[in-house]
Amino acid sequence: MVTAVEQPAQQSQIVQSVCQQMEQARQVGPQGDETQQEGEEAAQGTATTSEQGVQRLSNILSALLRMVRYIVQTAVSLLRAALLALQEALTATLRLVTRALVPVVQELGEILRLVMRALASVLQLLVKLLWQALASVAQLFWELLRPMLLEALHELVEPLLRRATDRGVAAVLNKLESVLQEREQAQPAPATAPEAAAR
Repeated sequence: MVTAVEQPAQQSQIVQSVCQQMEQARQVGPQGDETQQEGEEAAQGTATTSEQGVQRLSNILSALLRMVRYIVQTAVSLLRAALLALQEALTATLRLVTRALVPVVQELGEILRLVMRALASVLQLLVKLLWQALASVAQLFWELLRPMLLEALHELVEPLLRRATDRGVAAVLNKLESVLQEREQAQPAPATAPEAAAR
């Protein structure tokens, strides 16, 4: 492949060759016109000049094609060099950005850790305050409901105690009556006056 240094020199040589051949073809043209006016000798000279003109034209076209080919090669080489430079620039930029982002990511991680710790502390404080509030509310409800509960319990228990007491007293009275009756039945009948005198 042609290097970037060799390409300008080759292109200048091709351009010079093309210019020389075009100048020679221009000089040959008038000479061919003069020989055409002469006899058979001039006709033969003209044929030779035409062949030379065609040959030179072919050379000019070849030189032009070579020049175009070198121009295309140069453009392709320049494009490749530009692409390589762009790729290297992008790679270097990505490296720099990555190096610059590493501390930023570390700082963000540290900030997130601090935020999580702060949130955990706030959550613990909120749970503690909520628990204290619930305890206070429960105690307040107990203070409010205790008299009513005691009164309701008294109303429930008092009739039961009264009934139990009444039943116990009735049972004791019945027991006493039965005991008295048994004693009365167990005592002998009192003796009459004549029987007492006889004794």
